Amino acid sequence: RGLAPHPLPSAAPESMPLRDGGTYLITGGLGGLGLALAEELARKARLRLVLVGRQALPARSEWSRWIAAHGRDDATSLRLRKLLALESAGAEVLAGAADIANPE
Repeated sequence: RGLAPHPLPSAAPESMPLRDGGTYLITGGLGGLGLALAEELARKARLRLVLVGRQALPARSEWSRWIAAHGRDDATSLRLRKLLALESAGAEVLAGAADIANPE
């Protein structure tokens, strides 16, 4: 019995193959790290991003109204503004709520 190191393939962003028009699922995608990853991916290619978080967001048609009613510093407003920025960068964004630890 023993342990030996096993090198993993490079995880450098430039080595990640991204397809223009490809669809990418990011669990935890509505949190700080998930949104940062989504922003980085959107800079690299025109993508479809499916961002899943635990907290539900307002319907897409309500985003602008939500931000106007709750202010720019509201936590949900901040998330919505980041999602709008992703769309402005050319990404298609679908945001949803789910508990990924629950198979149902």
